[in-house]
Amino acid sequence: MTPKARMSLGTDGKHWHLYVVMGCRVYGWPETTFPAAAGIPAEADRDAALARLGYQVDDTTGWTWINDILASVAVRPL
Repeated sequence: MTPKARMSLGTDGKHWHLYVVMGCRVYGWPETTFPAAAGIPAEADRDAALARLGYQVDDTTGWTWINDILASVAVRPL
């Protein structure tokens, strides 16, 4: 299974949550946040955050967006 990173706008509307989905586990996923006041985090900022979590974007894919509040991308470990 190819790991996926997802980014979603928090229910409070104040933070973007970036996390790596780890199979069927429901807790303990690698994650970080960005303040939403600055808008959607730039791709370079997302890439840097994923690197801090130990992952990088799979070069064969790009971010897929749904309604500008949820995004996903295939990742691989560094």
